[in-house]
Amino acid sequence: MKKILLLAFAISFSLVTEAQTAKWFVTFSTGFQIAGPSSSLKKYMNDNGFNVSSQTFLGPADYPTTTPGLAFLAMLGGQVGKNRSLYILLGMPWNGEVSGFDGHQSNNVKYHVYQFGGGYQFSSSNSRSSVGAGPSLFILQSGKNNHTYGNNELTEKHTAVKPGLTITGRTALGKGRKLLGLELFAELNVAPKASFVDPQSYDGKTSYNMNMTGGMLGLALAVSKR
Repeated sequence: MKKILLLAFAISFSLVTEAQTAKWFVTFSTGFQIAGPSSSLKKYMNDNGFNVSSQTFLGPADYPTTTPGLAFLAMLGGQVGKNRSLYILLGMPWNGEVSGFDGHQSNNVKYHVYQFGGGYQFSSSNSRSSVGAGPSLFILQSGKNNHTYGNNELTEKHTAVKPGLTITGRTALGKGRKLLGLELFAELNVAPKASFVDPQSYDGKTSYNMNMTGGMLGLALAVSKR
């Protein structure tokens, strides 16, 4: 919850900071993943006993552990009014693996979430910042990873498609009037959870949830025409 509040604060910050709305813009963003599937998977590992410490050649490991992958988003938009723009958004806001260990066997769940969305963006007059909102479609792909395959192949694969809402905030770092610039970027996603039965649970029937609420906080490379 604290991480989600941080995202909301970062987006709200965009409303009060001191650019003229760009005629068109393209941004490429990456950063920290906040909440999302990893938060609920860690809870599942703890609730089902996959939280035993283990000794590795690198030293002790406390499970469950989260290994984040690369998260990235691309946004393409154009001006439709004095301070208004429409945009499309696509990328991968969540990507990673959560690993657990019960003292005898490991339990590793790898996931990727692809996002396709669009929205309406507002920029206040003489501001470097913009806030946008609109619908998104999230495609979740997950599976068990036993790390025994040379190509890191997944087993017990699952796919789920979830509709949701996305709120974004962007603040240019600098004057914000350059063709190429750097921005602070925040994204908050809200979508229903996805649940999958885990054959590796104690009863072979217990399901684990994939939380789909959270987002990203990071930096964006922006190309724009004003």
